[in-house]
Amino acid sequence: PEQVGILSYYYRGRLPYYPLPEGPTVEEGTTEAQVRGIMAGHDRVHALFWGAEERDPHGLVEGWLDQYGYKATERHFGNLRLALYASDDRTTSAAERYL
Repeated sequence: PEQVGILSYYYRGRLPYYPLPEGPTVEEGTTEAQVRGIMAGHDRVHALFWGAEERDPHGLVEGWLDQYGYKATERHFGNLRLALYASDDRTTSAAERYL
């Protein structure tokens, strides 16, 4: 939630952004499905990490991105981190890739 406030303050583009994890508690299956859906719909995503330890204490979002995406770059701006992940074919099934 706090990340969305920062992003909406500075970002003036038209690309969508997705606050994760959603809801008051982190649900592993739900969070992983949300990240998978986002990555399946984009060739690359920028991930903004600020206060992630409090919001996602087990690192589900970043862990999933690290496992199934390719971290192309990462930059630090004080206590804020911005990473660029390229989509990986492992995020979608073979049937989805070739339809």
